[in-house]
Amino acid sequence: TLDSVLEKYRATGGNILRCLIIGDNSQSNALYNEILNHPELGYRSDGIYTFNSSKSFSIPCLGKFCDLEDSFLSNFDIIFFSQKLKIEYQENIIMKANSLNIKVNSIPELVFYDYKNFFISKIATVPYVSINALPLDSFFNVMIKRAFDICFSVLVVLLILSWMIPLFGLIIKFSSKGSIFFTQKREGLKGIYFVCIKFRTMVVNSQSDSKWADDNDERLTRFGKFLRLTTLDEMPQFLNVLFGDMSVVGPRPHPVNLNKEYNKEIEGFNKRHRFKPGITGLAQSKGYSGFVSSFSDMRERVKMDIFYFRNWTLLLDLKIVILTAFNLFTNLSFKSKN
Repeated sequence: TLDSVLEKYRATGGNILRCLIIGDNSQSNALYNEILNHPELGYRSDGIYTFNSSKSFSIPCLGKFCDLEDSFLSNFDIIFFSQKLKIEYQENIIMKANSLNIKVNSIPELVFYDYKNFFISKIATVPYVSINALPLDSFFNVMIKRAFDICFSVLVVLLILSWMIPLFGLIIKFSSKGSIFFTQKREGLKGIYFVCIKFRTMVVNSQSDSKWADDNDERLTRFGKFLRLTTLDEMPQFLNVLFGDMSVVGPRPHPVNLNKEYNKEIEGFNKRHRFKPGITGLAQSKGYSGFVSSFSDMRERVKMDIFYFRNWTLLLDLKIVILTAFNLFTNLSFKSKN
C-alpha cells in the first residue's frame, strides 16, 4: 500500500520532519524515544532542550531553548513542548514559533493513555481535550448504525422470523411444556436493564438466573440443544433491535448476576455497557460464544468488545455480520452431518 511504501521511504531518511523537543521531564523523554524507535513515522530529533539548567538524562540534552538563535530555530519543521512547562515559557515558545512560521504542538499532561485518539474541542472560547472519545460518541455515527440496525432487522423479521417463529414455536411446544420464548433481564446501554428475548431451549426451571448453562446442560431439550449449538436461539433478538434495546453488532448482553460476578474481577468490564449490546460481536465472530468457561475466556471477550468500540466503522459491522453468518452456516452444516 501507499502507507507502507511511504514508511519505508521515511525510514531511509526521505520525507522527514525535523523536530525540536522542549521539556526536561518524562513526557519529552517519551516523545524522543518514540521518534527514535519509529523512524518510519518520518520524525527526526537529536535530543531535547530545556528552559532551566541542563540535567542528566538517559537521552541527549542539547541546551536551553532561550539561548537558541532564530537562524538556528528556522532549521526545524515542528516544535513540541511539554505542558509541564511554566505558562510564561509556553507563551515564549508559541511566540517564537509564530514569528518563524514553525508548526508548534504541546504534549498534554494526561493521566491515562488508554485510548486510540484524543480530540481538541472548544466551548465558546475555552478549549478542552476529549481523552476517551470513541467513534460511536458521534451523533452522525450513531444514526448510521441505527439505520443499519433497522434495515437489517426488518429484512430478518420479514424473510426469516416470519416463518421461523411459528415453525420453531410448534417444535418447542411439542418438546416440553412452557412458552415459546425465554425472556430474561439483561444489562444494556449505560447499565439500563431490558428484557432480552430468545427461543426457549430448556425445560422450565427455577435456576435460569443463577446457574449458567453449558452445551451439555441436563436442562436442555433435544431441540433446545440444537438451537443453542447453532445459536439460532438468539434469532428473536432482532425484535430487541427493532425495539431499540440492542444493536445487530455489539457486546453480547450477559445475565445480570454474571455481570456482577465478572465486573469485580476484570478491569474495564463495565466499558462494555457504554453502548448498546449486540446479537453478535467481534468476540462471537472470532469463536468466543456460548458458555463462558473461565476468567481468561471472559477477559478475551472483553478485550475484543473494547477493541470493537475503539475501532468502530460500518464496514467493521458488515464484516462481523458476514463472518457470523459464515460460522452459523458452518455449524448448521456440521450438525446436519451428525
